[in-house]
Amino acid sequence: MLSRKLLKIYEEAVPHIVYLEKVKKILLSLEGKPKEDVIKTLKEYEKKADPTLRTDIKILLRYIEKE
Repeated sequence: MLSRKLLKIYEEAVPHIVYLEKVKKILLSLEGKPKEDVIKTLKEYEKKADPTLRTDIKILLRYIEKE
């Protein structure tokens, strides 16, 4: 995804996210990938994450799927 889109998604989701730094690192690692790959990768992260980070990833996924 384009970095502007990821930045917009991040800015919209920030009020709802607990682990800002972890989420930011994940998004930076996904920069430049197609939307489908971003969603797939986030779902993989979600499976391995602790409950709080899992919730943060679900929030991001909702914003990405809306985009």
